[in-house]
Amino acid sequence: ASVALWAVGTTGAIDLPAEYWFPNGSTRPWFFNPFCWQLIFFTGFSFMSGWLPAPPVRPGLLVVAGAVVLLTVPFAWSGFIREFEFLQSWRKDWSFLYDKTHFGLLRYVHFLSLAYLAWVAVGPQGARLRGSAPWTQFVAVVSRVGTQSLAVFMTSMVLARLLGVLLDLGGRGFFNTTAVNLFGAALITAVAYFVSYLKREPWRSKPVAAAAMRVDMRAPMMTAEKMPT
Repeated sequence: ASVALWAVGTTGAIDLPAEYWFPNGSTRPWFFNPFCWQLIFFTGFSFMSGWLPAPPVRPGLLVVAGAVVLLTVPFAWSGFIREFEFLQSWRKDWSFLYDKTHFGLLRYVHFLSLAYLAWVAVGPQGARLRGSAPWTQFVAVVSRVGTQSLAVFMTSMVLARLLGVLLDLGGRGFFNTTAVNLFGAALITAVAYFVSYLKREPWRSKPVAAAAMRVDMRAPMMTAEKMPT
């Protein structure tokens, strides 16, 4: 169903209007069509749920994944595209393969290749990510942001506009750009920890623990009442 929804979405038949309520006659669709991009999220969900088996670690697959990542660079990097006319012609003729709005097939292949290389690099159960305290703490923060990717993504869509205003007002030099990006990273990290806190619902565990304590305190009294005099 997920693949079928993606396939239909790539045709543009189920685009959502981005400016439907604006009186300017715009027909611009959502830049990221959710009916198409759901495929990448559902793929990750399927792996984590065990519906899809983990791929084997083989040299041949590593070579193929690495080749996909490297060979796509000339077709995606503006520096190459500007210099070579045949790249511009290829992108024009085959734009549906890398279309960002409808999540073109090559984008999916590129993502799977990167994910496979990263999965192999971290080792079984992320063994190579473990180490000394600073590194372990850094990995824990990154993992927390990753586990709350939907909330982080939705927040960053708004922050991108607001932080862009800061750059427009303060300039886009090296210092300002670095400071604004670090500020944005700190904000989305805070959002990830806050959402994680809400999902744990710590306020629900306190009444249960208190009730259990009251039962434990009453148990000896109930036993003493039943003892013969």
